[in-house]
Amino acid sequence: MASMSLLRPIVTAAGMAFFLFDNTIDVRERLRRGLNFELESMREQLNGIDNEATTQLWERTIHRRYRYFAWADYHGYGHQMRKQRYGQRKYWLTDGDQTGQSPSDMRLADAVLASVGDGELGQAVYRFTSAFIHTQAHAFTMFPPADLQYDPQTPNAVPLGVSPQDLTTWLMVAVMAVHIAVGRAGWFLGWDMTEWATKVHRILAGWAELLG
Repeated sequence: MASMSLLRPIVTAAGMAFFLFDNTIDVRERLRRGLNFELESMREQLNGIDNEATTQLWERTIHRRYRYFAWADYHGYGHQMRKQRYGQRKYWLTDGDQTGQSPSDMRLADAVLASVGDGELGQAVYRFTSAFIHTQAHAFTMFPPADLQYDPQTPNAVPLGVSPQDLTTWLMVAVMAVHIAVGRAGWFLGWDMTEWATKVHRILAGWAELLG
């Protein structure tokens, strides 16, 4: 259960790196994307701060956000705002035709895993692992009773029907997301990826053999 809860943030984090190290964008767009992640983080911080109880922390966070706006304005960026139904307003930087907000966690997962499977693996992983994070009932669909695992020596035990292959499959998806993100980051930074690829491919091949 704990490992399944970690899969979504792992894939999302890999998706963020994949998004930021896109080799088709220039430095300005890379900065804009990174700062938009920062602005979204500040919004979440403000959502969790009680303005009356922790006034200094609130004001410090607001001041930091306006420093971002001042820096962006000085360097020719604009910014937009949208009212949220709940919580703080959402702000993001723009730059000419580049007006998009930071992608959702699901879109980040979709992008980093687009080359794996049928192209919709990211959404499937995000949806399924979200069930564990939000403790929704359908998370338990992968734990059906397994009659074939019945052991007469322990008749009162309830077999869950989860095999090593089941968990290995999901963990392998997270490893693939990290591997893809590291590959893109390494290419951008000019790293020699030979040793990394050699070791990781050996691990992935071993896992694939287990699943087969």
